[in-house]
Amino acid sequence: MSPDEREFDPLPTACQALAELAAALQAAGPAAEQLAGCLTPLAALSGRAGVALYLRAESGELERRARLGEGVPFPQQLPLPPPWPALAPSAGPTLRAIAREDAGERPLAEALAAPGDPPALLLAFGGPGPAAGLCLFAGAGATALAGPAAASLVQAGALLGFWQEAQRLRAEARVVRQRFQDLSLSSADHIWELDAQGRYCYNSDGVRLLLGYRPVEMSGRRPLDFVHPEDRGRLRRVMAQARTRREPLSELVHRALGADGDEIYVESRAIPILGTAGELLGYRGVDRNITDWFQAKRVLEETITGTCEALSRMVELRDPYTKGHSVRVATLAVFLARRLGRSPYELRGLQLMGLLHDIGKVGIPTEILSKPGRLGPEELELMRQHPQMGYEILRDISFPWPVAAAVLQHHERLDGSGYPQGLTGNEQMWQVRVLAVADLLEAMATDRPYRPGLGPDLALKELRQQRGQLYDAEVVDAVLAAAATGELAELLAASPPVGPAEREGLAREAVHARPAPAREPLPAR
Repeated sequence: MSPDEREFDPLPTACQALAELAAALQAAGPAAEQLAGCLTPLAALSGRAGVALYLRAESGELERRARLGEGVPFPQQLPLPPPWPALAPSAGPTLRAIAREDAGERPLAEALAAPGDPPALLLAFGGPGPAAGLCLFAGAGATALAGPAAASLVQAGALLGFWQEAQRLRAEARVVRQRFQDLSLSSADHIWELDAQGRYCYNSDGVRLLLGYRPVEMSGRRPLDFVHPEDRGRLRRVMAQARTRREPLSELVHRALGADGDEIYVESRAIPILGTAGELLGYRGVDRNITDWFQAKRVLEETITGTCEALSRMVELRDPYTKGHSVRVATLAVFLARRLGRSPYELRGLQLMGLLHDIGKVGIPTEILSKPGRLGPEELELMRQHPQMGYEILRDISFPWPVAAAVLQHHERLDGSGYPQGLTGNEQMWQVRVLAVADLLEAMATDRPYRPGLGPDLALKELRQQRGQLYDAEVVDAVLAAAATGELAELLAASPPVGPAEREGLAREAVHARPAPAREPLPAR
């Protein structure tokens, strides 16, 4: 072999020849002469007697569009073999070189073999329209690739395919990014993107309206830098979990701090940006100012709460022995549920349930409600109807929480001894199990017009004895833990007691007022 032959590298020539063929295929309706000209350097490189170019026709077959080598019998049409969809994807063009001796591609090589000498090399390329087909290199009885030039065609096909695919992906990415930026410019929301380190790498002009910062002032900083200090811990946990799991962020509500220090309520949504191997490249999302909505929601909730408090006071006007009872039960229930880790949303609903749990007493005769001491069997049976009455009053009101169901169940007990349905264990709502303990605490530990409070110690003793029987063990444990730290005593002391003057006035409203038996702390009312 001469020095010139050793120094000759056919790969650049092969790449250029295939690139020219690919460019010709992308042109509208390339002429056969133009295509044949593109085949000339390929034939020279392959060392084969002939080369033919087949393109996909509307009929679904491969139709010969150009050829070189008069002595090689290339048919005019070839059937489209079953493996073709995997070899010629709809997006492209993507070139793929196939060696005939490759056992995995043997069915294709045999299906496309010209009469006489089979092709020693196939170059398959895919794409929409005319840019889909293959080149057949045949002749000289060859059954395998031979020589560096022919092998370079395989390498060139792979390189050009990768390059074309990369170009296509870059073009698509430019279009998507431009569309993303156009949308962000037309939106009043803050549209943003985080890099793999969780830092802002893109911010729309919407951030000026939302926080008062310029986009350039946000770049390189983290979202938590602009979050209210009281909300940072919660957001840090949520965002860390989402990053670990590569999950979207949905309806993440928090307080942000604007450039002027104002608190702004923000709702954030985001989706992860993943690489081809599934690695996290960042997040793309949007922040929306919901301050007006949040304030309106707060006013509405305060109105609902005020209405519920008014309804509970209406009940207490008819039942003077339980003045302030509903408010204190609601306060205790929320206190216990907070210790159990319930969300602010759940606490809000529990508060309303506590305020309204005795609303059904408006249907009980006044003489029964105001009767001091024990109730007779018929009176007791009538009193036990107040959960059902409360449910009937509230069931058609569209609360965000199951308030009516809680009112119906609030006299159920863990062992099924309660009423009206005799529910046991997990058949009861978790809110009801909290209310049952709060109701007992309030009834035993606070004053009544006809007797002073029996004290928290007696209530705690009752809860210990009935833990897991009548009352939920987890809720009882929360009470005992709060008692051990002194928090329970502080809460009970903060509840306004019924003073002597008020007690005397309420007693005058009662019929035959007299103290109830000391061991009857919870008459079935």
